Amino acid sequence: MNKKWRIPYKKLGVIMGILFVIIMIFSVVILIKSNKTKETAIELEEICCSLQFYELDAKEWMEVLTDKVSHPLKVKDLNRILSILGIKEYVELPDTWKENHTLTRKQYYMVYDDILCLLDQEGRVKKQIIKINKKLRVTSQQGVICSETYIFRVGYGFDSYQEGESYEVYSMGMEILGYHQVEIVTKPIDLKDANIRVLLTFDEIYEWNPKDVNILLSGEFTLYFNEIKILDLKDETVCINRYLKAEELSIHASLNNRLELVPKDENCRFVLEYQGKLTNSYRGKICIYPKEQSCFFVNELPVEQYLYSVVPSEMPASYEFEALKAQAICARSYAYQHILYGGKMDYYAHVDDTIHYQVYNKTSEQEATNQAVDETYGIYLSYKGKLATTYYFSTSMGNTAGAAYWNLKNADFGYLKSVSKYGGLDLKKESAFREFIDDCPTDDYESDCKYYRWSANVKLDEKVIIERITERLKIDSDAVNKIPKSSWGKITSVYVKERDSSGGIKQLVLVYGKNETIINGEYNIRYCLGGSLLNLCLKNGEEAMAQLIPSAFFYIKSVQNDACEIVGGGYGHGIGMSQNGANGMAKQGYNHEEILDFYYKDCDLVQ
Repeated sequence: MNKKWRIPYKKLGVIMGILFVIIMIFSVVILIKSNKTKETAIELEEICCSLQFYELDAKEWMEVLTDKVSHPLKVKDLNRILSILGIKEYVELPDTWKENHTLTRKQYYMVYDDILCLLDQEGRVKKQIIKINKKLRVTSQQGVICSETYIFRVGYGFDSYQEGESYEVYSMGMEILGYHQVEIVTKPIDLKDANIRVLLTFDEIYEWNPKDVNILLSGEFTLYFNEIKILDLKDETVCINRYLKAEELSIHASLNNRLELVPKDENCRFVLEYQGKLTNSYRGKICIYPKEQSCFFVNELPVEQYLYSVVPSEMPASYEFEALKAQAICARSYAYQHILYGGKMDYYAHVDDTIHYQVYNKTSEQEATNQAVDETYGIYLSYKGKLATTYYFSTSMGNTAGAAYWNLKNADFGYLKSVSKYGGLDLKKESAFREFIDDCPTDDYESDCKYYRWSANVKLDEKVIIERITERLKIDSDAVNKIPKSSWGKITSVYVKERDSSGGIKQLVLVYGKNETIINGEYNIRYCLGGSLLNLCLKNGEEAMAQLIPSAFFYIKSVQNDACEIVGGGYGHGIGMSQNGANGMAKQGYNHEEILDFYYKDCDLVQ
């Protein structure tokens, strides 16, 4: 080939590579610019939402402003809005802002600070940086978001929020009025100073009849409606129905309205009277949210004060002090976890006051438990730098269960291991479990507890069992598999299909005719058979009544005469810290750090 026409492939490759890089850089720049313009433009709906603190609500501002501004909004429209607000002469826009340019979110919120300074004389709108940990959609355009310490309603821009991202928000009470995303790394909020919001229940019912509720106040309180002060109250009984009937409250299902009773100081208390029954006294403020025919109550208070009523409700104040301190740390860690991730967000709360979270205020405050909370102030458990979920339960049968019992990921829950005073036990085989139960150690930390061993009969009443299985399937679709298509027929046998290495049953089989039904999970097993529980006899000879099998750590001793005899041990799910085990360890001289290290492996105490 003639050298004149020889193609310089190497040089051509380099040139093409350079051109490709230039094109890619140019494309990225264009994309970033277009996205930036799209992301920072502000809509009239957002502005109307931000003005809710002043005279009108968002819908009313939309009616006022829609015909007076252009769409999309321009900088000149901001001047018109300022004129309508009556503050244009006090706010001067920068000369560099061109009147016919699109109004950006950044520009508006620069001016919004001036608007608040001039019109929000009471300081109702708060400005802060939050990190979104969880979000929950309520309607197609509205939802609830949970930050490190607060739960907020979002009436505009709900889809714009991303979990794990940080935002500078303007809020009024629980309502976010405006926001923009920030890229700075913020210092984590100290959860010791956080408030927790507790959904109060009555016999585990969340929604109450307002006609049957009174609030007895001890001390000075201020009554607010949507943060608007109504009146001051002192040592009075408040009839809720009186205020929920008020015309200005406008009860409706969207839950935008609320009453709040806010204490003047930490000495104030309130008591709920429902259908003639009185609760223990509460600290903090009480929020009343109306619904169409009912209402619900949320108690908001500092975490440490919340623990004053959790610890004695979860563990008797008469227990050893080091056990109480261990319980306080577990309860605090558990509370922090739910502050971060919001368990009852649909009711604007982090937790409720039942066993589904932590029992709260079912026992009044006690000196010993308050002291345990104070002496462990702010201390929580951490695993590999992350907050540990500190499950706990009443009594073990001599061995606890690990994360695998609930099919939890070991990478996140590696600290939840099966532990025993007697070292690592493998009780997966039926014979090994039965031998351990029947031998019944006498020198265990909690072997003197009445629920350490028990026996009972379960009547194989298919009607009752089917009803309970149906209830659980509404909550847990995996509770049962191999459900019969037609009738069940008589249950003729029961046997364990799978047992965890800790000894707890994971799958239990009911046999009826030629068919079988498998119940999955410890709680489902305990609940589905618990409705037919008879003759529950405890280790101390005491007989007890129950609607739930004490634990899933049992074996089937016999099946005859339409009933099965079971023998087991322990009370509760069996994962994490045994409260009676902790008390037994404390009696033998272990301190709270050693107790926690025994039940939660490789965790650190952090303050």
